[in-house]
Amino acid sequence: MILPSIHAIGLLLLTPLVFYFFATGRLPMTTVALALLVGLVAIFSLFPYSDGGTSFGLQEVFSSFGNDALVAICALMILGRGLLVTVSGPH
Repeated sequence: MILPSIHAIGLLLLTPLVFYFFATGRLPMTTVALALLVGLVAIFSLFPYSDGGTSFGLQEVFSSFGNDALVAICALMILGRGLLVTVSGPH
């Protein structure tokens, strides 16, 4: 059995924590998202991911945010929030 890398295990452990803060509302979503982004930068700066001799740094990590599917999903979420606020008023 092949075990996941330490980066994958770390991100799998981080995901429920982020979902917890998003769901409970103890911290503003923007604060949680910014902390996650800063945390990812710190993790991939201190411990760059390498696979088969190829090292992935911050440039490769941030370039994945430009994926067409991710941009489309974010645009749909923004559009949905705009419609919700327009129809029902601000929350």
